[in-house]
Amino acid sequence: ADVINASWGGPQASQALYETIREASEAGVLFVAAAGNSALNNDFFDSFPANYPVKGLVSVAATEFNDQRVYFSNFGKRKVHVSAPGHVILSTTLGKKTYQFMSGTSMAAPQVAGLAAMMIGLNPQKFDRNPEALKKYLMMTSDRSVALNWLVGSGGRINAYNAAAGVIP
Repeated sequence: ADVINASWGGPQASQALYETIREASEAGVLFVAAAGNSALNNDFFDSFPANYPVKGLVSVAATEFNDQRVYFSNFGKRKVHVSAPGHVILSTTLGKKTYQFMSGTSMAAPQVAGLAAMMIGLNPQKFDRNPEALKKYLMMTSDRSVALNWLVGSGGRINAYNAAAGVIP
């Protein structure tokens, strides 16, 4: 795998999980983690796996249609890296072969994982097996906003056009 999406989490740390994520990152895998849905600042309250100190891990907050943080989304200028749409997202339902609107950082993280995979495909010489560079690039090409400036490290929401076109706002 080049990218792993982790749309789950909680306050309990696991040494085995941390070591697995760290080893995956060292092997060139980008690990994308949902920041959590407790409206907490991850800089002060841990949410795992999003808060593991791994260079190839991207922690993702959720935004609404207007690029505001969804009220329940965790955030953190140091420990949450980017945001992505995560409110009223049409998603598949487990075992029902239907779709349902869902909200949460678990809806936002897969969008970051998908963009990361797309960037590896578009520019493999730069991003394949280089999760730290890919993470930095996704942060740099994010759309900045006043509402997110102090809430996530990138100061904004991911932007697929910017990433594909090489636009640094």
